[in-house]
Amino acid sequence: MKIAFRVDSSKKLGFGHVNRCKILAKNLEKKNISCIFITQFKQTYDYFLSEGFYIFLIKKKNEFQQINQILKKENCLKLVIDSKRKSIKQLTDNISKNIKIILIDNFLDSKAIDLTVISSVKNPRKKYPKNCIVGKEYVLHGIENLPKNKIQKNKSILISMGGSDKYNITKIIIS
Repeated sequence: MKIAFRVDSSKKLGFGHVNRCKILAKNLEKKNISCIFITQFKQTYDYFLSEGFYIFLIKKKNEFQQINQILKKENCLKLVIDSKRKSIKQLTDNISKNIKIILIDNFLDSKAIDLTVISSVKNPRKKYPKNCIVGKEYVLHGIENLPKNKIQKNKSILISMGGSDKYNITKIIIS
């Protein structure tokens, strides 16, 4: 089986989407599932290439046509999309009906999506789609190898807000 990932990273988008897809792909490959990546950004392309993955660089124009061609050529039956871009709805609505679509951390309401994975605590007041699994057990964190316990002399706190911080919130919180 072969699975394709549609994911991007940039200064504006951050790196979290790419990192969790890479970790998921590495774990799938341990189970003999081949993974390929599809991106629009040269930086993301270079990164996956350096990590030893098979990757395709596409143009923004006619994105879904290019992706359909890649999925057909590579004989992929599943497409994992980790993005919150507004164009995702158009993409999911135009992917071949033979392809199973898995969406990560996006509440997009579309009949074309087979599974949505939301990695957060379930909100009892929120209405989730029927094809949605929700819970902290679905968090795809970015730690590949957990560090061995080390005794630290200094006391420190790690604050993580994700890969991008266009409103400079991290600096405000640290202050």
